[in-house]
Formats: sequence, C-alpha cells, structure tokens
Amino acid sequence: MIEIRKREDCRMKKFALACRVGQRSIERTRQRFIEEGFQIAAGGKKRTVFKEKKFDGRVEASLIALRCQSPPAGVQAWTLRLLAEQLIELRIVEKISLR
Repeated sequence: MIEIRKREDCRMKKFALACRVGQRSIERTRQRFIEEGFQIAAGGKKRTVFKEKKFDGRVEASLIALRCQSPPAGVQAWTLRLLAEQLIELRIVEKISLR
C-alpha cells in the first residue's frame, strides 16, 4: 500500500510539473472531480454572489485614461494614492478608498 502511494505521488508531481501548477492544485481538482463531477472540476462553479461595482464605465474609462498619461511633474510613476487624488481633484468621483 505504501509503495502504491509513493508511485501515485510521483505521478502527481510529474503531472503538476508538466501542467506548471502545484501538486496541491492537482489534488484539489481531483477531489472536486470525485465529489462534484467532471463539469465542475474542469470549469468551476458558477458564482452566485457578486460584489456590486463601485465605479461605472465612465469612471473606469477616466481612470484608465489618467493612468495612460504621464504622471504629474516631479513624480516618476503613478501610485494608487496619486490616481485616487487625481480622480477626486478632477471631480470624477467624490471620494475613494484605497482599501
């Protein structure tokens, strides 16, 4: 029995390396297959709980456009804090949390 387990571990390690995933991922997928079937193991479950979006498309587009611009003078690169401050300063949003 121990020898069988060693061979199985060796096969799973090789498979994990070939797939470029961790051995634990292989084990979880295998367990999901056993418990829930092929469709769930291969494609995952449909999410039933979604977080409500904080930004609409207009705010997202403004954020992306802002990020694509050069940062303000004296700043080497955009930071999340700087982007948030700019969105508020440009009155695109009233407030924004960095969390």
